[in-house]
Amino acid sequence: MSMEKTELNRILEIIGKIVKISADGDYIYRGEQECYERVSSNLWRELNKLNLLDLDIEETQKRELDETKGYSDKTDEFEILIELQHFGGKTNLIDFTTDCYVALFFACNGSPDKDGRVILQSKTGKIKDWIRKLPDPPSIERAKKQKSIFVQPPEGFIPNDLIKPDEIIVIPKDLKQFLLRYLQRKEFNISAESLYHDIHGFISSQGSRWDTYWALMKSQQSQESEDETGHTEEKTEHYQKAAKHLTDAIKLLPDSPEIYYNRGLAHHRSGKINLALQDYNTAIALQPDFAFAYQNRGLAYKHTGEFDRAIRDYDTAIRLNPDSPQAYNNLGAVYVSEDDYERAIENYTRMITLNPDDAEAHNNRGNAYLGNDQVDEAIEDFIAAIELNQNYLVAYYNRGLAYSRKGGRDLANQDFTKTTELKPDSAGTYYCRGMAHGIKEQYDEAIEDFTKAIELEQDFAE
Repeated sequence: MSMEKTELNRILEIIGKIVKISADGDYIYRGEQECYERVSSNLWRELNKLNLLDLDIEETQKRELDETKGYSDKTDEFEILIELQHFGGKTNLIDFTTDCYVALFFACNGSPDKDGRVILQSKTGKIKDWIRKLPDPPSIERAKKQKSIFVQPPEGFIPNDLIKPDEIIVIPKDLKQFLLRYLQRKEFNISAESLYHDIHGFISSQGSRWDTYWALMKSQQSQESEDETGHTEEKTEHYQKAAKHLTDAIKLLPDSPEIYYNRGLAHHRSGKINLALQDYNTAIALQPDFAFAYQNRGLAYKHTGEFDRAIRDYDTAIRLNPDSPQAYNNLGAVYVSEDDYERAIENYTRMITLNPDDAEAHNNRGNAYLGNDQVDEAIEDFIAAIELNQNYLVAYYNRGLAYSRKGGRDLANQDFTKTTELKPDSAGTYYCRGMAHGIKEQYDEAIEDFTKAIELEQDFAE
């Protein structure tokens, strides 16, 4: 797996802290995907939720255990409790492990939007009388793979004063996916598949997959609704709904680069560029050869004005997928932003070579030619764009600018007038009509149109 050096250093620093604290070998570990208020059993949490904490937790567990005996062929009560615990039943056992790397997995496997933690507890400390070890040999393969060891506190939780602050290792949320990938290395081989390798694990993952399909379907519906509306605010709202559904999907399938990528797109389109960048980063961390993630991260960097980063990402996207016209188009746009018109023209030309019938590519190269004072070449590209798309308003406007620069007032006036026919009553249309009036030296009418354009869209005042 490829990851940034800084992320690897952060992972090694966390592992180093755990190893240093537990160097004497007398520690057990618990991984939690969130930093909860208490380290508690699931039975205590259930009673707390139902406002039944006045019940004796050990007596409650005994009643549950007696009920369970009719459903199990085991006779040892502790083995029955272990089976209940590992398959989601309510017990007063708190899962720990003798393997710090397994604890790291559980700290990272879930709640991607929250910090996780690994809690270290000394086996010779105050909880030593609450520790219950697996039978030898373990009767449940899952418990064996997870190197489970249990704490059974009389009150259902470990009091906070028994957990030293320096024995709680926080796992930042942005590092979780990197750590999960790190743990999949051959020397560890720790993953959901290896730790839950039984029929119950498959059933659990099957349910998660179908819940994920549902979340993805709802996301798709939200984005299709966006396609049907012409209002910016409504589009943004639909993209935000799509991002929410994709967040639900991530909770169920936290190691899918495609879901992070798609949520990045939804954030990007709703204007939340920083959130989009975070998701593109995660998608790339999960799949380092994800060309489209690099391409769209480059677009996000362009929006934030980080042109060097954008160029690096587009170069990577092109290296991974050299036949992508859009990557060349985006790279050309960055070079235009930096006034490097020669390189922009070079990339737009590559795009046109791959897709000669793309009107946008001809228009964009025409703009680059115009910026490079190659007016005749620019006009040829705008003509090509208009031939490919007779209603391409922007190309008419750009060709009008090019004709104006050559002194072709009548031709420029024709193109500016054409834009008003294609899209009446927009800021751009009033601006173009003002340009046409200016060419004809109709200055009062030009001022009136420019004023209207500014009223409709303040950008025209700049």
